[in-house]
Amino acid sequence: MKKSTGIRLVAGMLSWLTAAFLFSCENPLLFNHCPDCFHEEPITSEIKARLSPSVQGMPTIINVYDGTLEDGVLLGTYHTLNTEWRGEVKLNKDYTVTATYYSYGTYYTGVDAVRPRVRYEKFLCSQPCFLIVDNQLSLKIKGL
Repeated sequence: MKKSTGIRLVAGMLSWLTAAFLFSCENPLLFNHCPDCFHEEPITSEIKARLSPSVQGMPTIINVYDGTLEDGVLLGTYHTLNTEWRGEVKLNKDYTVTATYYSYGTYYTGVDAVRPRVRYEKFLCSQPCFLIVDNQLSLKIKGL
C-alpha cells in the first residue's frame, strides 16, 4: 500500500511540474495568446530591466553601453525611481546595462548584459508572428 501511495505522489508531482512549465509566463508553450506578437519583423526592441527599490528617495542611475562594459561605448544615462526601466535598442546587438544605487553613503552597481533578437513563431501563438526574445535584464542588488 505504501508503494502505490509513493507512486501516486510522484505522478502527481510530475503532473503539477509539467502543467506549471507549460503554463508559465517565462516559457509559454501552450495556450499562448502572444500579446507581444508582431506581424511584421521589427528592427528595434524594448529592453526591460528589473531594479531594486530606490533607497532614501534617491534615483537609480541607469547606464546603457553598446557591447561590453569594457568597450566603454556609452549610449545613454537615465534616472528612475521605479523598480522597472525600459529602453529602446536595435536588435541582434550586445548591450550591457548598469544600475547604480545610492544607499546610506555607499554606491552599489548591478550589471547585466542582453542581446535582444527576433524569433518567428508558427505554432505557439494563435497565428504566426514575430516575437522578441532575450530582452530582459535583472539589475537587482540583494539586501538593498
